[in-house]
Amino acid sequence: MSEALPSAEELVAHLRVAYGVAATDATPVPGGLVHPVWRLTVPGGAWFVKWYRGTAWGRGQLAPVLLAQTVAADAGLPAPRPFADRGGHPVSPWQKGLLVCSEYLPGSTLLPGQFNLMRSESYGAALGRLHRALAALPAGDAGIPDAPGIEVRCRDLLALAEGWRNPTAGDRLAVESLRYRLQMLRANGIDRAAYAACTWQVCHGDYFPANLLWLGDRLTGIVDFDFAGPRWRTIELARAAVEAAWLEGGGVAPALYQAVLRGYQAANPLPAAECQAGPRLWWEYLLDSLYPLPARYNNPVNLPVHWEKVLRRRHNLMVWLGEHLPELAALSAV
Repeated sequence: MSEALPSAEELVAHLRVAYGVAATDATPVPGGLVHPVWRLTVPGGAWFVKWYRGTAWGRGQLAPVLLAQTVAADAGLPAPRPFADRGGHPVSPWQKGLLVCSEYLPGSTLLPGQFNLMRSESYGAALGRLHRALAALPAGDAGIPDAPGIEVRCRDLLALAEGWRNPTAGDRLAVESLRYRLQMLRANGIDRAAYAACTWQVCHGDYFPANLLWLGDRLTGIVDFDFAGPRWRTIELARAAVEAAWLEGGGVAPALYQAVLRGYQAANPLPAAECQAGPRLWWEYLLDSLYPLPARYNNPVNLPVHWEKVLRRRHNLMVWLGEHLPELAALSAV
């Protein structure tokens, strides 16, 4: 995925034809591990433009993403409302891919260690409000990880990873991560009973500090709904709390972790059993979710940029969670 991006002039020309917008500039925005993004200067303000290049993302995959964004914006949350093109469509074909234009939201992301109690509560409260809004969307049948199925996928990928020619550090980590999953599944299995107390609904799918924008202590943007879809809501809450409270040297700050939960509970109260189940269910989700390994060994074209960094972070979180589940369950009893 190292090919050159289309020029700003090409993007501006397309927006003029497809959207009837006389933009004056298109500036690439840092980030976008998978999908390139730009800030587009338009009369009276700015637009945010994301390019879903290639064939991995089609209109069917983008429909629930854009619906979740719209529902969140309609609920008064700071989510980027998508714009329709001249034909009334929320996506526009461009450069062998699809283009999505939406509101450009002000603010910047917070770095680890920049959360305080006020920001943590606001962050949790916004997630509670978001879950309340998205709960109106159909979610289908609940999904519980299947230990035998996970084991089969892990063994298949492990065989590919161990046989990869000229393995990188990422390939060696892939072997380590797959072996960890197999070991933990044999030792612990899946706690299916824990899911009975939890709610399955449409969630943001990637709610953590890198996808939140702030101006001072004010939350101004909830962005990147690309993974919006049905999930156990307590998993998203547990991840949000861990990520906001994460300490530079490892572990979480208990006061910040609990501040996220207090904010959430004030906006969208969860039963105690559901709240406490979050860390365990998140750990099991990571055991089940093999991303980005399937792309590496089955379809490398769809690998995210810096895939090893993505894998390292997910693996480290998975291992850390598995080692600290009792402490996190206790912290979640708010």
